[in-house]
Amino acid sequence: MVQQLIGLSLVNLLNIMLSFHLRQILCFELRCLGETAIELGRILDHGLSSAQQRSPSQANVRCNLIHCHRQSQS
Repeated sequence: MVQQLIGLSLVNLLNIMLSFHLRQILCFELRCLGETAIELGRILDHGLSSAQQRSPSQANVRCNLIHCHRQSQS
């Protein structure tokens, strides 16, 4: 009986930890997507010719996407 209670407590604790971790990932993804959308908006606002001159912004968009992808896989 005691072992069953301990087992259930561990399962509940694990479920809580997993749900917190998933929430963290989702929040990070949303924040990251928001940042990427803002950067893409800036590039579009400035037109293609100036977007080519703004390579740091384009690199930032790629970094955000890659960072989000890696973070969501871990």
